[in-house]
Amino acid sequence: MSKKIITASFVIASVMLSGCATILGGGTTQKISINSATNMKGTMKYSDGTGTQYFTTPATLNVDRKSKDIILTSNNNEFHTKKVKSSINPW
Repeated sequence: MSKKIITASFVIASVMLSGCATILGGGTTQKISINSATNMKGTMKYSDGTGTQYFTTPATLNVDRKSKDIILTSNNNEFHTKKVKSSINPW
């Protein structure tokens, strides 16, 4: 009987701990794609004013996984300023 309990405990622990990499994984950066019908120049900054990146659409930006919103602004008033809210994936 005790051998079954140990085996069951091992299986349950393996299943419960296997999600740890999913929760904590993902790295420190994330890619964001910006597309448009025409080429437009813009600037990406974090809401605290750091991390300035310049881009021309279509573009793929590598951004840090921070708890800060991202603000996209047009260099030539070609598009309205867009705020991308920071969020947490519930999974």
